[in-house]
Amino acid sequence: MADTMFVGRTGDKLYHMSGEFSTTVKDSLGVNPPDFGPEDIAWDGTNTFWVGVQTDKLYIQSGQITGTVKDSLGVSGVEGTPTGISVDATNTPYCGSGDNKLYLLSGKITSTLKDSQAIGGIDTEIQGISEDGTNTPWTGDSADKLYLTSGQFTSTLKDSEAVTTIDANPKGISWNGTDTPWCGGISGGQKNYLQSGQFTSTIKTSLLMSGVEAEPTGLDNVERLITGTTGDVAVTLPLLSVSAFSSPGLVAITLPSPTVSATVTGAYIVLPVIEVAATGNPDPFAVLGTFAETFH
Repeated sequence: MADTMFVGRTGDKLYHMSGEFSTTVKDSLGVNPPDFGPEDIAWDGTNTFWVGVQTDKLYIQSGQITGTVKDSLGVSGVEGTPTGISVDATNTPYCGSGDNKLYLLSGKITSTLKDSQAIGGIDTEIQGISEDGTNTPWTGDSADKLYLTSGQFTSTLKDSEAVTTIDANPKGISWNGTDTPWCGGISGGQKNYLQSGQFTSTIKTSLLMSGVEAEPTGLDNVERLITGTTGDVAVTLPLLSVSAFSSPGLVAITLPSPTVSATVTGAYIVLPVIEVAATGNPDPFAVLGTFAETFH
């Protein structure tokens, strides 16, 4: 199961959490200084991107996570209250509640603004942003909703889901290829949530995070789509070691040869899924289906 990058303002920290839903902190890093208002976080497979509302800057932190700031960009001339950040293979989407816009910066990160989209007519308190390779998920705290805007970006709203009865302070949002992880802030439930699909009203699971961070503001699933590849292409993957899986559950392995060809559809690799017994030994005959794994 993919890990989660997590950020909060009580500790002014970036967190690397074990698994998609866990209170186990694998690593953490205080970011005050340079900013005591970390609002959102993203991972591109190499570095950690985060946004600081106190300095109105976007940051690139080396690795996952180290104390080295590789780059930063002040955006106060464009957006005075940046609240969310994501990253894809080419560009850096971010959002802000000052002008209530979605922004697309060229590269990782440059001052070139490729596109922006005003969404104040939909929600006047935009909080978090992500990407799924095709569309733009984002959260709004005014209407307490999860939103899906077509493309990167258009004015077309493809879907929205009210979450007021679940959490009245939706903050960060991500995508794991199947479902929508998101988090609720200090005036909400202080939880990480997994919303079925994109979106349904079904909460598949939730986890209280206040024991780790009392004011969660953003999260990113590390297996979120991070490539711009589209269409169907053939790729070859190395054999995944099954010895690393020690607990029961569903995992993906490549059998029976050292490499396997898989089809990438919309940049997601489809691999066989097998069941790992309690002993940790895979049963090659217990193929249960397929699942989508992000193509890095």
